[in-house]
Parts: sequence; structure tokens; C-alpha cells
Amino acid sequence: MNHKSIKQQEEKSNTYYFILLFILSFVFRLLLIIVFKFDGLYGQDAYAYLEFSKKFYEALTQFQIPPNFYWPVGFYLFTSVITIFTAGNVDLAGLLVSLNSGSFCAGFVYLLAYEIFHNLNESERNKLALYAGLITALSPILVKQSIVIMSDSLGLMFAVWGMWQFVKYFKTGKLKNIIPAFIMFSFAVMTRYAFALLQVPVLAYLIYNIAVQKSLRIKYFKDSLIAFVIGLIVFAPQLYYLFTHGVSYFQYEGTHGTWAASWSFLNFFKKDFMTFDGTMHYKLWNSLYYLSPVFHPMYLLIFGIPFLTGLYLLIKRKQNIILFEGERFIYSLALGS
Repeated sequence: MNHKSIKQQEEKSNTYYFILLFILSFVFRLLLIIVFKFDGLYGQDAYAYLEFSKKFYEALTQFQIPPNFYWPVGFYLFTSVITIFTAGNVDLAGLLVSLNSGSFCAGFVYLLAYEIFHNLNESERNKLALYAGLITALSPILVKQSIVIMSDSLGLMFAVWGMWQFVKYFKTGKLKNIIPAFIMFSFAVMTRYAFALLQVPVLAYLIYNIAVQKSLRIKYFKDSLIAFVIGLIVFAPQLYYLFTHGVSYFQYEGTHGTWAASWSFLNFFKKDFMTFDGTMHYKLWNSLYYLSPVFHPMYLLIFGIPFLTGLYLLIKRKQNIILFEGERFIYSLALGS
């Protein structure tokens, strides 16, 4: 079998698993919505996202620039696009955005893992990538994010999609991979500012490849620069709000700021906080709360028994390549989520 036939077979297999994982994720989440008659509204943030989406869509339909909102505009923008196909039903559109983007995450994680494990034989490569996709599809925290009208799953989808294309670029060397990668990174940050942290693994991976493949250093630099400029153009709508209104996360109302504006290292050891959202009292110290993914049941599929079992087997079999590549994959995915 020639190289072209093998490549076509791989692409066909990847497409099959991508669709399969999407259907599995979508059906599971849809059943939860139907069985529990859930409308996607849970907590004050979901109501705020819906309200802001309605105002954003209304402004666009009147050919006006939407007002500034607390969060970046990505979720409202894509909800407005979907609203066109739901006959103006913003409530349904917002839920569909979360539902579909959360369902796509599993497929994109599969494709990303498939590229990361390129040093393995095809059978092992597919198996590990499929496991990664299934873990993502059934991860309780992502399931929750996928059925609530919020930006979490949409931002994660763009982040993982972008990382897949970015990693693939260093295998193909084609602009058609790195340009979509930076466009997806722009959409991710436009959806949630936290995804700006993606610059850490992206820059690290870029520097690593430049160091390893010195003959391609100029090409990588030029292609990255082209992709960055295009990504910046895509990011222009958010730049308008940033230059006009600043970052809302750092704003103050009187003496009280937001979580970000009033951040302090001492907050790690506090359970009670006062911001302009009001006074908050929590059961756990802030530091323990953010460590909770290690032991919380909602993250069991990622950090629980399957993870520890897999880690034990990898060490026992001395498969160091998988450990190194898997660590990098988990690190990049964690930053995206």
C-alpha cells in the first residue's frame, strides 16, 4: 500500500471516529436535557449570558454596534449566528451553541491525541486517541458545561481545535494548518479571556520545533507571523471593545473590584470575599477549591481511577515516549479548559 493510500485510510478512519464521538456526546447530552426538561439556565452566569446574547442579537439586527458586556463577545456572536436558524429564538440558540460545541470537543481531542502520539504504531495510536476522546465525551464537568447556556464548552472547542491544527502543522508544514490554528485561538480568547493562557504551550511547542528543526526555522517564523496577523484580524471585534472599554475583569465600582482586580496571593488562604458582586462565603479555602479537580467526582474520568491505572501501566511498561507526549497533551488541554 503506497503512502497516499495509507494517508487516505487514516483520514477516513479519523473522520469515522470524529463523527462517532460527536454523536455519542450529543445524544448523551440531549437525553439529559430531555429527561430532566432542562432549559440551560443554571446559576446567575447562565441568565446573564442569555440576557447579553439577546441584547447583542437585537443590536446586530438593528445594524448597531452592540454595547459592552462583562465577558468577551465570542459567545454572543456565535449565538447570534445560530439565532438566524432558530427563527429568532435566542434561548434555543444559546443552548444549541453549548450543546454542539461541547459534543465536538470529544472529536477534536481524539484528533489532537492522534497527532501527538505520532511515534506509535497505528493500532496503539488509534486506541489511545479514542480513549482520550471517550474520556472527554463522558467527563461530567464538560457534560455540565455543554448543557448550560455559557461560554465554557464553546471556548474549549476552539482551543482544542486550534491545538490540533497547530500540532498537525509541524507534521505537514502547510499554511492551511497553522492559519486555522491561530483563527481558532482568536475565537477561543474572544469567547473566554482565560484561553490567552494557550500562549504558554503554543510558544513552548513552537520554540521546541524551531530548536529541533533548525533548517525550517525561517519557514516556521514566517508562517507563524502570517497566521498571527490573520488571527489578529479575526480578533478585531474584541480589540474594539478592549481599546474602547478596557478589560471588565479589572474594573472597580467604588472600593470593591472584581475577582481579578482585587486579586491577592493571600486569597489562596481565604474563604470569605467581598467584591462588587457582593460578599461570598465558601466551605473550602480558595487554594483547596482550585485543587478540587484532583479529587472531585465531577473530574473523576480524568484524574480518577482510569488516569491512575493508565499511569501505573505506562510506568510498568517503561513507555516513556507516551508519558512525555501524554503529559504535554494533558497540560495543553488543561490550559484550554
